[in-house]
Amino acid sequence: MPLSVDKSGRVDGRTRPTQRKTGPVKVKLPLEWWLKTDSFKLLQDRLPFTPDRFLLPLDKATVSQVGQIKRYMGQGIRNITWCLPPLLFESELAQVQKQLTVLMRSGFKSFQIGHISQAWMFRGERVHLSCDYTINLMNSQAVAAVEHLGAEAAQLSIESDRQLLADVIKGSRLTSRHIRKGLTVYGAPSLFTARLAARHFQYDRVLLSPKGESFTMQRKDGLVRTVPCRPFSLLPYLGEIRDMGLDYVLVDLCNLPTSQQDMLALAERLGGVARVAKLPTFNYLGTLE
Repeated sequence: MPLSVDKSGRVDGRTRPTQRKTGPVKVKLPLEWWLKTDSFKLLQDRLPFTPDRFLLPLDKATVSQVGQIKRYMGQGIRNITWCLPPLLFESELAQVQKQLTVLMRSGFKSFQIGHISQAWMFRGERVHLSCDYTINLMNSQAVAAVEHLGAEAAQLSIESDRQLLADVIKGSRLTSRHIRKGLTVYGAPSLFTARLAARHFQYDRVLLSPKGESFTMQRKDGLVRTVPCRPFSLLPYLGEIRDMGLDYVLVDLCNLPTSQQDMLALAERLGGVARVAKLPTFNYLGTLE
């Protein structure tokens, strides 16, 4: 039986049981949710929850497994969205276009762009297009612009505070009534991404900011990313986020450990059935300046 959720987004039963029950943790969120991962293996594992949609990165490693993914998911491929990265260099465009062609011919119809300039790649194609938070939609006119480009869904800026988020949703009810609006509510997004790779950079080691925040620097596919060691989470606020008028939320597991134990812990955090450590809320409870 799914966990009951009240209007505030809280779930009945907040105390941790003395002994973890065996079997999957039932999770029911107050609105539609998508799960992003950079590992096809995670889809093959028996997850303790079932998202409404899976998002996979459009990269060489994952696209090379497209045959396996299609065989494993079957009709479930309609619930998979392929995500273009926010940074694409001119030398990569031909290869990316080839990958997109392979995916569309294999029956995949849902794609997420990471930059507004990528919409042209789908011109004339019958696909379902959405926008990542990296497009940084922070007002209703920006939402209207991506709807005009053909997007059916769009994540609002991950940097939005609570009031800005509410204002954008309210304003877009008039300018963009048909586009579905979402928000990343859990993840460890890159602090910055760059091609710069100085000799003194120390990869995969914990770095501390002047505020005592911990990060690691990672290098992959010719890019350097600095990512937080701890994810941020807006999961305790899903009820009020739903009431603002959002249509879906996204949980991003990229840059995070995804062992079976990690997934059980996430299920508890999603369901609110246990006392878990508080996580940062990014700008949500603050004021964006």
